[in-house]
Amino acid sequence: MTEEFDTRQCLGPLVNQIYIAQLCDLDERVWEVFRTHARERGPIEHGSQDYLIVRMMHIAEATSNAIRMNATWELTAPTMSLVRDRYEQTVRFSWLVRNPNQEEYRKYERFRIAKIRAVVRNTAPETVKRFTEEAGQALPPWVTADLTREERSYLEEWEKLDLCSMAAKCLNLNRNSCIGSEKHCARVRLISW
Repeated sequence: MTEEFDTRQCLGPLVNQIYIAQLCDLDERVWEVFRTHARERGPIEHGSQDYLIVRMMHIAEATSNAIRMNATWELTAPTMSLVRDRYEQTVRFSWLVRNPNQEEYRKYERFRIAKIRAVVRNTAPETVKRFTEEAGQALPPWVTADLTREERSYLEEWEKLDLCSMAAKCLNLNRNSCIGSEKHCARVRLISW
């Protein structure tokens, strides 16, 4: 039997300051609503819209935990940096979940491939070599294959919509035309969060 680790036990001395306490409380309430409703779900198919929601909620919670930790230990600069990241996560998550156009989700998935390729391309060759040796397998060919300009553009299409435009367009989406995942979120009252 494993014990569940509670990060609240590691929060710093500023945890009782009013604004930090309110932030921590809000984060905890949002996460508890998600955990409660996630338990009601059955298995989630990898790569599905529901999988995207669960994955992004876990990423959001990891970022929120880091914000709480930094804020309560008076690490202001890292906290503000993570708050910006969390805002970007919120905008992107809302855009993907609320958008009835499935092509937006596919653009996001393709961009992940472009990002992996960029990380490998910008990593020192000796580091890549050491990683592949330690992993016991070579990098997949798609990671290092030469691409045409059109192929690169296709993979990087997600970046063409800047964050401010995405936020504005997201606010204008009709909630009644949302994909099934958002309708599920609405049923479990996650939308208002």
